[in-house]
Amino acid sequence: MTHSFDMGQRYVPLKVLSGPTGNSITVEPPTDTNIAQPTDYTLYLVSSDGIISEGTYVRLLPPQ
Repeated sequence: MTHSFDMGQRYVPLKVLSGPTGNSITVEPPTDTNIAQPTDYTLYLVSSDGIISEGTYVRLLPPQ
């Protein structure tokens, strides 16, 4: 199989705290675990022209 459709995928906008600077950007994850549960995610950036970046894996930890 080369393609799939996952009904569980969704768009969650994140607040940009700083950047982009070089290859780095700092974002604030949702604080509500009903929006994004603590687990591993694939993060994509979308430019103002609608161009989607290559995905990178991130891990959200539970709130302190």
